[in-house]
This record gives sequence, C-alpha cells and structure tokens, in this order.
Amino acid sequence: MRYGTIPIVRSTGGLKDTVFDCEDSRVPLAKRNGFVFKEPTTEALRATLQRAFSFWHAEEPTRLAMLRRMMEIDCSWQKPAREYLKLYESAFLMNKRLA
Repeated sequence: MRYGTIPIVRSTGGLKDTVFDCEDSRVPLAKRNGFVFKEPTTEALRATLQRAFSFWHAEEPTRLAMLRRMMEIDCSWQKPAREYLKLYESAFLMNKRLA
C-alpha cells in the first residue's frame, strides 16, 4: 500500500486487521483501502477482481483519493514496537517491586 498498490485480499489473519474494503459503508471512509472477499472460492475472487477493475475505470478523483489515503496509512512496526516496549518495561518494573 505504501507504493500505491491497491490490495485485493481474502479476509483472514493479519489482512483482516489491515485491509478494509473500499465499498464497505460500515467502515469509516479514512480506513477503506482495498478490496476484500471472505469465501475462499474462485467465484468470490472473480467477483472481487471485477469490482477492482470497475473501480479502476471509475472516476479518477475517487481512485486518486483512495490511493492517497492508503499511502498515508502507517503500516510500519514503529508504533507496535513502542507499545511492546512500554509493556515489557511495565512488567519488568512490576517484577522488580514484587522481588
């Protein structure tokens, strides 16, 4: 996504937490960043590819806005690493107090 590639994914594992369907009105617009299908079938993939092709040929401003949004999403490990560090420091301090 960082380089402007719109993901087409099956909703599973980490992808389920990272890629949100651009046509899912239940998801805030700012988080919609790809095309998602649930069922692991040829038909589901084919339908999702059709949606992606239609989107690509849709209005250019809509497509460019989504590309900009998804390229701004921080998918790095910087924030999770800071959170893990805080957790480990907290556990270390708690263990030190109990000892």
